[in-house]
Formats: sequence, C-alpha cells, structure tokens
Amino acid sequence: MQIRRPARATCALLTLLLLALQLSGCAALKLYQEGVKLEEAGRYYGAAKRYVAALDINPDHKKAREALLLVAERAYEEKLGLAVDEEQNEAFAGALDEYQELDEFLRDLGRHDAADFSVVNVGEKIEEMANAAAEERYRAAENYLGQGKWEQAIGAYGAALSFKRGYKDCEAKIALAYYSWGDELEGAKYWRHAAQTFGKAVDHGGQGYKDASSRAGSLYLALGRYFIGADRCRQAVSDLRQARKYVSDGQVGEVLAEAEECAVTPVAVLPFENPTGTNVAGMALADTVSDATASVVRQDASEFVRMVERSALDQILSEQGLSAAGLATGSTSKVRGVRYLVLGKLTQVRFDHPGFSSQGKRAAGSNPYRCQKQGYDGKPYETWCWNQVSVDYQEHTGRIGLRVVGSVRVVDVKTGEQLATASLEAVSEDSAHFADSFSVGGMGVAVGRWENTSGVGVPDDVYALSQGKSNLKDEGQIASDVVTTLSEDAARAVLKVVDVEREARDPSDLVLVAVQ
Repeated sequence: MQIRRPARATCALLTLLLLALQLSGCAALKLYQEGVKLEEAGRYYGAAKRYVAALDINPDHKKAREALLLVAERAYEEKLGLAVDEEQNEAFAGALDEYQELDEFLRDLGRHDAADFSVVNVGEKIEEMANAAAEERYRAAENYLGQGKWEQAIGAYGAALSFKRGYKDCEAKIALAYYSWGDELEGAKYWRHAAQTFGKAVDHGGQGYKDASSRAGSLYLALGRYFIGADRCRQAVSDLRQARKYVSDGQVGEVLAEAEECAVTPVAVLPFENPTGTNVAGMALADTVSDATASVVRQDASEFVRMVERSALDQILSEQGLSAAGLATGSTSKVRGVRYLVLGKLTQVRFDHPGFSSQGKRAAGSNPYRCQKQGYDGKPYETWCWNQVSVDYQEHTGRIGLRVVGSVRVVDVKTGEQLATASLEAVSEDSAHFADSFSVGGMGVAVGRWENTSGVGVPDDVYALSQGKSNLKDEGQIASDVVTTLSEDAARAVLKVVDVEREARDPSDLVLVAVQ
C-alpha cells in the first residue's frame, strides 16, 4: 500500500494553524491568571473582565468559565456601586460612563451565560444620567450666554448635545451665541472673524436665521472688493466665493468674475536655447525640454496660472514685431498679454554611447559524468564524477549615458526684473555586463554552477556573468529620462515664483455693502 504524504503547502498550513492554536491558548491562560490575581486582590470587576476576555479567545477554557460564574455577581455589584456613588455625588457624566460600562459588562456575561442574578434596569439609568448630564451642561451654557461668554456657551451647549442629541433648544442657542459673537466682532472691526462667525450662526440656525446670512455675505463681499483694489486678487476670489454661499449670484457674480480674471497669471515658456547643437535620438533637446517644462507647470500649477500656448505666444510676438530669440537676450517689457516669461538654456550636452566591447576568456570548469565508486562496505555504487575542463566564453561590456547641464530663469514682463534663476542638471546612464558563447574544445555547452549535473560547471563569478544583463536602454529612453528630470526641476523653480499667494492683510476699515 502506498502512503501519500501531504503536499508541502498543506503541511505549512497545518503548522500555522497549530501555532495559532498554541498562541491563542497561551493568551487565554495569561488572561485567566491575571484574573485570578485581581480576584485575590478583591478587584472583582477587573477579574471578571479578564475571564471574559479569556473565554472570548477560548470558549472551552473551563477554569475561566468556572471563575467567571463565581465572581460575576460580585463584579456587577462593584461596578454598580461605582455608578451609584457618581450619581449620588451629582457627577452625572461620570455616572453615565459607569452605567454604560456596566451595560457592556452585562452583555458580556449574557454572551457567556453567566448573568444568572437580578440586575437593575441599566438602560433606564443610562437615559436618566444622560438627561441629567445634558441638563447640567445646559444650565452652565445658559449662564455663559447671559454673561456674553460666547465661546464658553457654545462649548457647553455642544457638550449637552453630546450627552443627549436634540436636547432642548441647544442648536438654536448655539446659533444665537454665534450671532451675538459675530455682532461683537464686527463692532470691533474683526471683519473676517465676524464673517466666519455669522456663517456658523447660519450653520446651526439655518439659512433664514435672523440676518446672519446677509451679514456674512456683506462682510465677505466687502473684503473681496477691498482686495481687488489692493491687487490681492487671489484673496479676493477666496472671499467672494465665500460671499456666494450667503448672497445671490446676482450680487456677487460680476465682482467675482472680475477678481478671477485679475487673479490669473499668464505664463509663457520660450523655446530653450541649445548652443551646443547636440541632439539625441533625433530629438531636438531644447524644444523638448521647454515643451515638457510648460506641460509640468500646467499640470502642477493652481487654477490661477494660465499657460500661454506656443502658437498664441508666436502670434503675440508677431503682432508686436518681436522674436523669441530676441527676448532671450534683450528686453521683455514690450510683451503684452504675458506676465512672466520662462527662458532656459542647455549649456552642456554630453552623450556617451561606445556600444559593447567583447573579449574572449577562459575559465576552469567541471564536466559531469556517471561513474562507480566503492562504499565503506566494499560494495560499488553509481554516482556523479567530474572531469576538469577548460571553458572558453565571450565576455561583453556595454554602456550608454547622457548628461545635460543648463539653467532656467523667470522674468517679470512688467518690470523686466529677473525674479529667479536655477541651475539644471540631469544624468541618465545604463550598463550591461554578461557572458555567452560557452564552449569546451570548440563544442558549445550549457553551463551551471560548479559541480552542477545539468551542464558544465563554472566558477560562481562566471556563472553570474552567464545570467547577466545583456541589453541597454535605447537612446530614446535615455533622452526621455533626462528630459523628465530637467523639466520637473525647471517647473519646480518656475512655480516657486509664478504661483505664489502674496501676503494679504485684512483692512482696518471696510466699506460694507447692503446685500439681500
């Protein structure tokens, strides 16, 4: 009869299952032992929780079950005593926590059939404590509201709601506190804080709460108009978009459109220069890098950066009698329709592609064959033997590399000022080193590791060469890698200048506008 051994994967799975069972058994035993120590110390609730945890891991743990049945009622009484003490001391939040934990404990006991004693109606006590805790916080909130302590009142009303959802008129009172606070802030000329606070009154009291919506909208609208006049149009856009939440588009739309147009920054990337004249893989490197830079800037920029397309830039320059080559070396202040010009130059392009070099080599090898040997008992047995042979082979080495150095600069068309310049450098390289054409005595052979029975054995370093990398990246991939690095670095330098939020401080005085 043939006995089938389990597959290796099945054995591994069984081993893991046995290990898991062993670990769970150890964990349950540890929890049980902790429970015994707590019970001996008179801490019955803690002991019972450990016994429950042990049974959750191992429901067949007899000692844990027996211990839980013996200690369950005393643990219940201990926890109930803590809850009652908190309740009698009018610490209702603490009492609520204790009763909630007691309720969870009773569910644990029920799950393990260990709750065979009478208990109070914990659900009623939880409801009672939640109401009491909510009322306690509500009274404190009313006191704060009467004193004009708006932030403390809001916090206390919120706490009451955390104990009892929808408790009394807490939401309405929170709206009132925010509204009163906003009124106070506006009077103190904290315009933005006031607008935000009126907005929170709307959040809690609804869109029709008093005139909170119109007051928030009026403040945001006034701030937006102020920042348009101060040439801080991005901030104006942000404020006017907030205003649109509270007032009609008819009152905000036109001003917002003006702010959005004002906030747009037109950026043009001129074709990069390449005085070296060197290109790779038929790729015009300078044009490719400049186009890729424009693409990355467009992708990574905020909504306020508008890239001027090459065709549009050519038309602008043609209409103004200018040329890209002239702009690269001369004044840019005449270019209309563009705020920032990006100019670049490739100052060094070094392409190294010597191809592969080959060299014939020889190594000592071992050729396997079947042979007979005599064992310690004098009996012959068949095994493998090896003859030393000389193995000839070809060793090949190849490499390819491209290094490009350049720079990028950003010019403010309005002022002609060069705002930033950054050096660029990118290198992409690849190499290959391998061996092939293995032969012994002029006959081609397959090779393996030394004393390998599947082929002629060779030293480890020679075998590693037989498995070595035998191909190089093509010129196009090498050039593409360099273009990616250069364009990403150039775009990062450009965005630091053209896509920035200029500091915008709120005004000390503000002309408010009536809104509906």
